[in-house]
Amino acid sequence: MMRLMLLAVLLSGLATPAGAEWNRKQRGDFTTDCLDSCQANPNVHPTRRAECGAYCGCVLGEAEKFMTSADYEVQNKLVEEGKSSPTIERFRKLFPMCGARVFGN
Repeated sequence: MMRLMLLAVLLSGLATPAGAEWNRKQRGDFTTDCLDSCQANPNVHPTRRAECGAYCGCVLGEAEKFMTSADYEVQNKLVEEGKSSPTIERFRKLFPMCGARVFGN
């Protein structure tokens, strides 16, 4: 229940016209996967798991600055194929950056 509430807040808060590059399904899929991973991460103390929404929102917001909806599809397919690209590498750098912003580590 808490995760659904966080997701709703996250999606509504980031759905600004200037930053909403990904479509609703892409945003929902990414956010669900991100929240699941964050909640299961043993490095995230149980008392800080409520901050996973802010962390995932940070990654999503930063990614939308350089990755369009079409880019998302292409890059997602590359990842599924075990490949990489400069865009994927840039995307991967968002996770530690947002971790530092939200969790301070």
